[in-house]
Amino acid sequence: MPDSKTIIIAAGGTGGHLYPGIALARELKGRGYTPHFILRTDDSGIEIIKREGFAFHEIPAMGMPRAISLQLMQFFILQIKAMLRTALIFSQLHPDAVVGMGGYISFSSIVAARLMGIFTVVHEQNSIPGLANQVLSRLANRVAVSFEHSVVHFPESKTVVAGNPVRPELFNIDHEEALKRLNLKAGKFTVLIFGGSQGAAKINHVALEAYELLGDKKNVVQYLHITGQKDYERISGEFKKRNIAGVALPYLHSMGDAYAACDLVICRAGATTLAELKILNKPAILIPFPFATANHQEYNARTMAEGGKCGMIIEKNLDAHVLASAILKYVAGYDKGDCPLKLPDVFAQTILADIVVKGKS
Repeated sequence: MPDSKTIIIAAGGTGGHLYPGIALARELKGRGYTPHFILRTDDSGIEIIKREGFAFHEIPAMGMPRAISLQLMQFFILQIKAMLRTALIFSQLHPDAVVGMGGYISFSSIVAARLMGIFTVVHEQNSIPGLANQVLSRLANRVAVSFEHSVVHFPESKTVVAGNPVRPELFNIDHEEALKRLNLKAGKFTVLIFGGSQGAAKINHVALEAYELLGDKKNVVQYLHITGQKDYERISGEFKKRNIAGVALPYLHSMGDAYAACDLVICRAGATTLAELKILNKPAILIPFPFATANHQEYNARTMAEGGKCGMIIEKNLDAHVLASAILKYVAGYDKGDCPLKLPDVFAQTILADIVVKGKS
């Protein structure tokens, strides 16, 4: 088989899988490889991949139902269709390696690649692996994990701690320039609020109520609130009605500006978000998504909270008074000193690329 210098990356479903895949793709492209993405048909990440300029291929996919039902039968039929489709793509592209970034989108790609004798790597972003990666780890040639304590969930002989790849454009952005681009005021304590690519209705609602409880600190606090498309009209309307200082946006592609502008982050505890917070040394109030598989977001958050930089509020305990109190503690005590980059995390995409490129030797 000729050396095509092509790498397949199966990602998507959520930004937590997609953005590490993009960071890896950029690193591989810089080394002379041609990345191709495998995405679910009608994946919300398609527009992002188009904007990035990477080739992509759509396959049918769905999450696996956890109970015996007609949907479970549909899942298996879709998996067969997806494997046939990915096998056809691989036979045309002759990839050097296939990388699964987690989630059900990876399943057909890794299985088809192994049946065709193609080198495979599975990447796990979270503390507690999902079912797909637990199964695929038995098939893949290599497993790369973000957290050292995650190694115990995988075959030790093939598992490497690689960190979680992070987009380089998040770094070295001027604070004042970011504020200007986002129409935020200088000299205010800026709270960035987001709930992932789809938003988070409860966080959106409680954050508005918490603002009303900040007392005289409302004069020094402003929100950068990324609501998600579904909640945008309501939240932006509330901003005007309540005279909340700051900006509400349905979505923001340039998250580097958001991080550079903010002094505190209120967000979920997806592994990719936590990797970004850690590298940028941003304080955060983490509100884990309570329905994440195996409650992995809470485990992610507890790992971060142990370092003391981040706080955690379990969603069932989340209300306006609890959140306002947490915000006020950061307003009172936050020191905007230099934030040194943590190089092992910054270069996670380099480590993962090394595994992909050199792993066969």
